[in-house]
Amino acid sequence: FKSNINNNNNNNNNNNNKNNNNNKLENNEMATTDNSTYIAPNGFRNKKALLVGINYIGHQKFVLEGCINDTRNVYKVLTEQFYFRPENIRILTDDQTDSTKKPTSLNIRRGIDWLVEGVRPGDSLFFEFSGHGHQIKDDNNDEDDGMDEILLPCDYNSGGGFIRDDFLFEHLVKPIPSGAHLTVLMDCCHSGTGLDLPFIFNIKNPVGTTSNETARNDKAWKTQQASKTKTTGVSRTGEALIVALSGCLDQQTSADARISGSSQGAMTNAFLRALKETNYSISYEQLLIRIRRILNQENKFTQIPQLSYLTEPFPHSQLFSF
Repeated sequence: FKSNINNNNNNNNNNNNKNNNNNKLENNEMATTDNSTYIAPNGFRNKKALLVGINYIGHQKFVLEGCINDTRNVYKVLTEQFYFRPENIRILTDDQTDSTKKPTSLNIRRGIDWLVEGVRPGDSLFFEFSGHGHQIKDDNNDEDDGMDEILLPCDYNSGGGFIRDDFLFEHLVKPIPSGAHLTVLMDCCHSGTGLDLPFIFNIKNPVGTTSNETARNDKAWKTQQASKTKTTGVSRTGEALIVALSGCLDQQTSADARISGSSQGAMTNAFLRALKETNYSISYEQLLIRIRRILNQENKFTQIPQLSYLTEPFPHSQLFSF
């Protein structure tokens, strides 16, 4: 489960009041499906996003404080910097009164189906999840470590259940055709291989090891061979760019922290800060390096963010974009 941390190592932290998570996100309208004529200035024909932030409001334990703020902050960057139109963004947060906009298991699954519906070459899709992640026993023997990674919706403890990494691969990854682009941001515990992608990007990280070296020491890491079995049913030749940025290794937790006077996910904060500090022009490789530096060296978190992807070769020097 995501851990609550008051990050006193950040010099900008103070005693300001927390953001009011009951302030409703604006412009949360169901997206239209006829976007065939729209081409964003950065070249993508159609851009859609599903943003999920869960504070577990009303739960007796494991309540978080920064996940709805994460979704609000991501929404702002998508619309102001990356040409996403508000009507093409679906937002699920548990501070909303509309039952269709709460991040229940059913609504998240429906949201994922909406996100990939009608996807075509040239489209760019984005899925963000900020909340609790966990691990359970693998139920179909496709995991080298015997564990599935799961996302916990707001109704996980009241009959809604959870969302397995197997579901995400089948419903979020497999439908993406060649020439399309999917980016996933998972700010939750045990998320390193939460999308079941077969490759992890190997760089020298701030704590002195490569991500693959760290991953091999992580009992929750799926070997490349085991993960590759997931791609056998994918009907594409590898041209789809599918990338997942995860908050930590499979065996680690991701922090829900107090940073610069605001409650937020440590991973989401580092991700958005890395983009802003480079004027939203940074390569995939440098983005991961900067995120790790912010988290590990500046803010003193121990979680090690991961970048995983579907097919080789990975364009590590290409500018990051949604």
